[in-house]
Amino acid sequence: MNQALQDVIDHRRTRNVFEPMRATRGLFRLGRASRALSDAGFMSPELVAGWVGAAKGLYDDKPQMQRDEAIRSATFGAGSLLYAAEVHGFGSCPMIGFDPVAVTSEFSLLPDEIPVLLVAIGRAATDNWPQKSRRPLTEVLSFA
Repeated sequence: MNQALQDVIDHRRTRNVFEPMRATRGLFRLGRASRALSDAGFMSPELVAGWVGAAKGLYDDKPQMQRDEAIRSATFGAGSLLYAAEVHGFGSCPMIGFDPVAVTSEFSLLPDEIPVLLVAIGRAATDNWPQKSRRPLTEVLSFA
């Protein structure tokens, strides 16, 4: 099994909080992820080949589609972080408005990696509101 995948599964802790992210860089790229899934016995090589072919057909040579998918994936990942932080007693907040060039430089992002949003996680202030004011659900949601 790929060591980076094993580290994620084992939830190995490091002294540098960003090391797990850096260690898994590339793990979820199409080729590496498919090999890891096959090697771990989660998917047959034939099934992996079919999924890889479908993904290549959908995304190869389509930079806008790739960017859109990166933003969707980052959004779902950030949502999971927000919920996980709440479960563990932390406050959290997605953030935009940052300098993407500085973030790219600070985290040594590769040319095909884009910063989509930042997630701030920490202890909530003691005088923080327990719930921010929001519109009623009926004003922002409807079922078709």
